Amino acid sequence: MLRVISCITQEHNLWLLMMAALICAVTSVCAFLMLERAQARSETIGKLWSVAAGLTAGLGVWATHFVAMTAYDVGIPLGFSLLPLFGSLGISLAAQTAALWLAHRAAGLRVKIFAGVISGGGIIAMHYVGMLGLLAAALRQWNGELVGASVFLAMVLGSLAIASFFLIASRYRALIAGGILLLAICSLHFTAMGALTLTPMGVAEAPSGLSPSMLGVVVGFAALIVLIAALGAALADMYLSDRQRLENIRLRDTVAARTAELEALAREQSALTAKAEAASEAKTQFLANMSHELRTPLNAIIGYGEIIQEDVVSENPQTAEDAQRIVAAANHLLGIITGILDLSKIDAGRVELESIEFTALDTVRDVLGTLMPAARSSGVKLRAVVPRDLGGGVSDAFKIKQCLLNLVSNAVKFSPDGEVVLYARRKSHSGRDWLIFDIVDNGVGMTSEQVARLFQAFSQADATVTRRFGGTGLGLTITQRFARLMGGDVTVKSTPGRGSTFTFVVPAELREELKAAA
Repeated sequence: MLRVISCITQEHNLWLLMMAALICAVTSVCAFLMLERAQARSETIGKLWSVAAGLTAGLGVWATHFVAMTAYDVGIPLGFSLLPLFGSLGISLAAQTAALWLAHRAAGLRVKIFAGVISGGGIIAMHYVGMLGLLAAALRQWNGELVGASVFLAMVLGSLAIASFFLIASRYRALIAGGILLLAICSLHFTAMGALTLTPMGVAEAPSGLSPSMLGVVVGFAALIVLIAALGAALADMYLSDRQRLENIRLRDTVAARTAELEALAREQSALTAKAEAASEAKTQFLANMSHELRTPLNAIIGYGEIIQEDVVSENPQTAEDAQRIVAAANHLLGIITGILDLSKIDAGRVELESIEFTALDTVRDVLGTLMPAARSSGVKLRAVVPRDLGGGVSDAFKIKQCLLNLVSNAVKFSPDGEVVLYARRKSHSGRDWLIFDIVDNGVGMTSEQVARLFQAFSQADATVTRRFGGTGLGLTITQRFARLMGGDVTVKSTPGRGSTFTFVVPAELREELKAAA
């Protein structure tokens, strides 16, 4: 220990030593600040910063050693060989870069300690390779104990410097780690220099090679350039990082504001949906109650009207005719009420579908039998074209019949003195059997604009149609919705003045999931 103290105080220029210590402190702290930047940046940028930190630390170790060597004065002219000088620089840069890059990339503490060992080893190798370039007309003697102590101090303190950086959670961790690295470099250098004794041999002449003063200029200039570059890079990165941070804050605030707006809209939408559902429920309940209240007296009117008609048909034909008008009007009103109730059930999702085995030919016969009197009274020729092998299916036969009744009666109504033909066929598609019914008439026909409004509730082709033929516009709407509930559809093709063709398609077998969905 006394030898080391004597070496520092008696064999060195203290002012130059202070400069070397300052260079070492600045480069060590800067290296760990860069390593801190590496951890805060993305993976690619982080790698670049870890490499920059290693290069800065390597240059700092090298510059500290050779600035301190310019302060070394034992009364003998000294010189420095260029090959060991720059070889030690390469060793220092490679070792410190590898150490800090590995410390940045590694996850485990053991690997980080190993990175510290690499750093300490680099300091040792740099120092002793650099000492090979020392030129002096003197005999060199080394103290083995002090050499071993220098190696031990460099290894322990170098590992501790890197480990402390990752273990300490303080905001001053770069300063602390840099201070420990400064201690590692200085301990190695002065312990190793204390281990060296130079004994003059012959006349003291200036050796060849780089003089101490020129060495100081080269080392100082190199250190200055690198420190300026490191400072510029750090400032640029801090500026870009601040811009990114501000942009992230702006985006975060924008996202938060937008999220709050969307949440408010979602709450408003939920409230409106709840109100709409409540209104729909109330409407459905109201229509159900009103339908019951209206149909009960209407059924009574129809019943008593038919009784009166039967009782007076032979005695008072005029009264029988009036009774017939009452029954017809009541039946018409009852049909409207039934249509409104069916539509409200469809809108509320309360339609129940049944799976009943049926024969398509019998269904067509029932439809024609029901509508034939109305067709004859309107002068309409009503007929059906049905193949004998049409077969049947398992579906809601009542609703299929209701759809056909609506479509055929609609065609009869709009084809006075014309003809209506119901074509039925069967087709296999996508692994399923389908029943297809085409209702063809040669009535008034429709334009494309009228067809577009055809399936809207309470709407007909136009006002003239309503005035001429009457109706509420519910029949086709209900028919199409029933068809879609059963997995089919209703479409129409029409030409003004030439008639229309309505196509009703429905699967022969109703799927269970459609029963549940309805």
